[in-house]
Amino acid sequence: DIVMFLKGNNRNQDYYVPIDLLFSHVSNSGFGCVREPTCDCNVKCIKGLQTPSMQHDREYLTKNFTIGEYHRVERDENEAFLSEKYTFLGDWKEDMGMVIPESETMPVCYGGLFAAQKRQILNQPEETWEKMESSLSRADNIVEGHFAERLWASILSDVDIKSAKAVDKAILPRVINMVHIHGPKDKSHVFCGMAGMLYHHYTVVFKLPSSPYGASRHP
Repeated sequence: DIVMFLKGNNRNQDYYVPIDLLFSHVSNSGFGCVREPTCDCNVKCIKGLQTPSMQHDREYLTKNFTIGEYHRVERDENEAFLSEKYTFLGDWKEDMGMVIPESETMPVCYGGLFAAQKRQILNQPEETWEKMESSLSRADNIVEGHFAERLWASILSDVDIKSAKAVDKAILPRVINMVHIHGPKDKSHVFCGMAGMLYHHYTVVFKLPSSPYGASRHP
């Protein structure tokens, strides 16, 4: 059985992957992201030279990602946005008790649009889902929601430690750039929500072994 997680808008629909490709990813590894990786955050991602990847630097992402507020539409209120308990993504991940393979990189699916096999949902401890439900019910617009967005791919992909390390071995030698949370040093310190995203050279097209995303796509 496949479960789809959708939103009530078509924001970023230009970056949606074809439905047949999405289901192919889900069938192969239990998870598929609707939105393909995109260049963002004033990163020097020049079309034809650098390609964004769904793989992120695990240590940098978990230890550095946080966000002080979020106000995309008028209804987004920030009074209860920050958590008194969690500062960084890694703090929340550890407290939720998620089962995720230890590796140098981890996939991130942006946009909150994805599909997963039912068995992948059942692979996480019931207590984890109960903790997540309680944490994400604290208010409507909260920092924990942004933490969850960056962890769905890891907790719902059918990737064991051996496969995760094979992905590391395939992508790390080809990495030429990484997104930092406050953007490039030579630009103003603009916050970037894609912190930790890894980029490889445009001409390098390879298939990540046991990856939820299959072949890298050109921008």
